[in-house]
Amino acid sequence: MDLSDFLVCVVFVFDKELLKVYCRELKKPAGKKNMDSPNIDFLIRLKNSYQAGKKSFTCPSSKYIVSIATLVKKHGFIADFSLESLPNHSQLIKVELNYTNKTPSMSHVEIYSKPGRRIYSKSTNIPWGFQPNSLIIFSTSKGLLSQKQAQKAKLGGEIVAQIW
Repeated sequence: MDLSDFLVCVVFVFDKELLKVYCRELKKPAGKKNMDSPNIDFLIRLKNSYQAGKKSFTCPSSKYIVSIATLVKKHGFIADFSLESLPNHSQLIKVELNYTNKTPSMSHVEIYSKPGRRIYSKSTNIPWGFQPNSLIIFSTSKGLLSQKQAQKAKLGGEIVAQIW
């Protein structure tokens, strides 16, 4: 790498004079995404795969993502999922999507808690969602639960997302 990889030349015209300014440019490698929140990335990939009409998708896996996939599968929004090991000791999760007569089993995902804004709810103030079949994912001290499971167990926690 040489200095020209990091500098960008900006030319301004000021009172009929050319003014060259060299600025440092921070380049991100092509094809690499910054994943601050892998669980949000998983939910967005799920929604986008349904909207694109795909049968399955893969993404990086973690225990938290496997918990989300288990909860979403239990409520019928996905057909199945499996874990695939990579040579560098990381894992991918492959999710099989669920369609009924070519209609996706989910249409919307609303993310509530984000890295810069966490939203919590007491067990007495748990929301029920937009539709009767909607799933609100709660992160509690007992793990990830749906809104109905959290209400039954009288547990509050972080509201992660809503799927319907």
